Amino acid sequence: MAPVSTARSVLPPTKSMLASRDRKTVGEDLRNARVANIREQKIAVDADHCTKRAFSRAFISHLFGGSPQETFSRPRQDLIDRHGYDGFMCLNTSYNPNAPGERGAAGLFFSLGAPRETPRKHEKVFLRTGANLWMYLGDYEMVRTEPLSSFEYRSLNQNVTNTWTSKAMDKGWALHIRASIRLRRNLRREPTTEELKAFVDKAGQNSNLAAVEIHEIKDAFRTGKEVCYRIVTFHAARN
Repeated sequence: MAPVSTARSVLPPTKSMLASRDRKTVGEDLRNARVANIREQKIAVDADHCTKRAFSRAFISHLFGGSPQETFSRPRQDLIDRHGYDGFMCLNTSYNPNAPGERGAAGLFFSLGAPRETPRKHEKVFLRTGANLWMYLGDYEMVRTEPLSSFEYRSLNQNVTNTWTSKAMDKGWALHIRASIRLRRNLRREPTTEELKAFVDKAGQNSNLAAVEIHEIKDAFRTGKEVCYRIVTFHAARN
């Protein structure tokens, strides 16, 4: 992967930013390994009072459109035509403990999701800084890196792994994970790509087909039978 430039904010972190960073539970070795090819340079951020404030997702959705709950909020085209913003990426540290802690800082994004859940090349990023409080960090460029190894997964804080495991039990974006585990159980071998695709299509119509136990998801991640997380390294592109 070719080196790319990054940026680090020179603004002093607010109390809410510090609280967010204190909750980070992924080791610095993991973060540093993923951003090793990214050069850091300090930038001056011309921030007004709005960029220092945090807002509710309901307010953001009311103002710009898009989902008030999903990680990737995509407004309708008529709203995009009106205000010019085609979407936001909203990061919760319960899922992404190494998200940027302040404007301009580099960070990591974890994903189990299908391709539709994958970040675009550039995303406007919000960070959850408290209960129903989201702060705008800026325009970020995404760079895909290697997924977590089973060893790295086991090094994560249990609160993080429990969050992902519990959500993988019933969320649509983790259907392919449950289907893979169920097929492996049924076939007693690794399913082929074609078998998995066909099974996911069927399970999309009948979710019971891919029902699994939570310990099966935990075991699959711990042993590396399932790729734990895709990781996207991202850095400030424009502010």
